[in-house]
Amino acid sequence: APGRLYSSETNHKPVDFYRSAFENSIQIEFLLGYYNSAVFEVLGESFLQFVKGGGTMKLAINHFLSEIDKEIIYGSDYTIDQEHIKRIIENFEDFLISLTEKGKFFLDCIRYLIEQERIIIIPIALSKMATAHYKSAIFYSSKDTLYVNGSANFTRNGLIGNGENIAVDVSWESTGKERIAIESKRFESIFSKKNKSFIYLDAEDVFVGPLNKHTEKQSLDRLTEKYKKLN
Repeated sequence: APGRLYSSETNHKPVDFYRSAFENSIQIEFLLGYYNSAVFEVLGESFLQFVKGGGTMKLAINHFLSEIDKEIIYGSDYTIDQEHIKRIIENFEDFLISLTEKGKFFLDCIRYLIEQERIIIIPIALSKMATAHYKSAIFYSSKDTLYVNGSANFTRNGLIGNGENIAVDVSWESTGKERIAIESKRFESIFSKKNKSFIYLDAEDVFVGPLNKHTEKQSLDRLTEKYKKLN
């Protein structure tokens, strides 16, 4: 894209970047606000290429999840046939057939990757008790690194529904190399849970329900009460 800028109203859309980046990456780190696993359906074959290539992913997300996503990440009763998922991943034709299963394969695949520790999801909030609204990621390939930041949530609507834009920095340019170095250190401090600007949440902290100003305040009040006691 010209200037490595992607925007929903142009011929170079955010989803185009994400599909290409997933296909060529071996490791991806996300610092996010909202997350919804339906986004992997949008990425489709690009996501499969990433998975088939042995890719791993870390996601720091905020404390709002859909009921199904909370179940996929934490639910002890969410069971999958690991061998069936593994066979589909290894056989491209089976994968194409699975695209007609209206999302079930993708949900099971996310659960499989979580169980294999190839996807690690960490809910966070800011230590000042504010909701995380970040929308950035670092994509690592065998040779290069890309950093992306912009307005698009890593959700189905963020990639193909809303009007959004993102900008990309690349490791083979001096400005991009410097920014990537800074952001890589910040991401590492978050995923290692050493960055004191954040609190690191568990399953009981995740809020499931309608999202509005009232429920956001309610959820943050609950976090404040819990984590002030711990500190």
